[in-house]
Amino acid sequence: MAKRKAAPISQQAPRKKRCTTQKEAPAWTFKPKDWILDREIVENEVALLRSRTSRGLFIVRKIVKLDDTDTSDDRPREVKVLEQLPRCNRIVHLLGLAPRGPKDGEENLLFQYYPMGDLKDWRERICTKLNHKPVPESYMWRFLIQMTQAVAFIHNELGPNRDNRGVLLHRDIKPKNVLVYSNGTTYPSFKLHDFGCARFMYRKMPRTTIAGTYEWQAPEIPHVNTKAADVWAAGACLHFLAVGEAPVQNVERHMQRVVGGNGGIYPNRPSMADYANHYRYYCAKVPREVTAINLSPAQQETVGIAPYNSPDRPTHNAEYTDALNTWMNRILHFTPSERPSAGQLVTDLIPVAREWLKKMTGKSGLVDLEIKFET
Repeated sequence: MAKRKAAPISQQAPRKKRCTTQKEAPAWTFKPKDWILDREIVENEVALLRSRTSRGLFIVRKIVKLDDTDTSDDRPREVKVLEQLPRCNRIVHLLGLAPRGPKDGEENLLFQYYPMGDLKDWRERICTKLNHKPVPESYMWRFLIQMTQAVAFIHNELGPNRDNRGVLLHRDIKPKNVLVYSNGTTYPSFKLHDFGCARFMYRKMPRTTIAGTYEWQAPEIPHVNTKAADVWAAGACLHFLAVGEAPVQNVERHMQRVVGGNGGIYPNRPSMADYANHYRYYCAKVPREVTAINLSPAQQETVGIAPYNSPDRPTHNAEYTDALNTWMNRILHFTPSERPSAGQLVTDLIPVAREWLKKMTGKSGLVDLEIKFET
């Protein structure tokens, strides 16, 4: 295995997780005349607005459908979900709403703008476009700490008012739904966003559903209405940071094997009707495959992982510590009941992650690791 072994962690009792609760910030009012379109981020869906009155100030406008299933409150489900969560520094909260229109059945949601972008674009910018530099391991421990806090918070395993709020399942955790932001140091911070697929759990809620982005979902898909499925998806984002891919086999090659074994045509399976097209179906059905991230280049070649032959990635994956690999594999356990809950990760993982960060960065890498709330 890797030369760098996990050093013994202090045997003292785990540090009690520190949480900070503060008063809610003043309400913000959107005035349409004060904003102008800067550029489209996703055509006809997400746009960047620039302030006419404050130089360098931007916000994001997201157009979503109204909730036509609720006759008493047609606001988008994302709005109704977010308003039930206490404000937390690990979540991208709604700033407000812009006037509706021009199309019927749509709402304009407004969010703070994070110029470092989402996890996918950020990794491409700092790694792929810089001669495939690996993501520093210190960044990955920070990601684990902050995403563990975010998921534990929405799962109602952490934070204020737990007796009066339910368990919220995100159901679409993926690199595009994690935003990266600066905390004033060289070490990035992360927030969970886009709650368009999120639902609160209820007693007779079906475990199965077709929702979210299938490549990032757990092996038990379509059984994704569970906390364990959210935990897997967060681990899949860590896997992406390490190797640049979701923990699944190659979808195109999987499709070719299936079609090739059926005389060159797609098998006609009833469940295909639940998906938008053949490709999306096979993204859901492709076998999950977790890549070890603690192997040297020679070890990667021995087990058949490398070398890669693609201009979009280095010939070998980076070699990380055994400790990081062990935690990633615990989170990406193929058996849902064997995965730690987000609350367990807060208790067990975070103290270990802080120790590794301290060894790798000193005190400078420990900034912005406390979860904070507004009540």
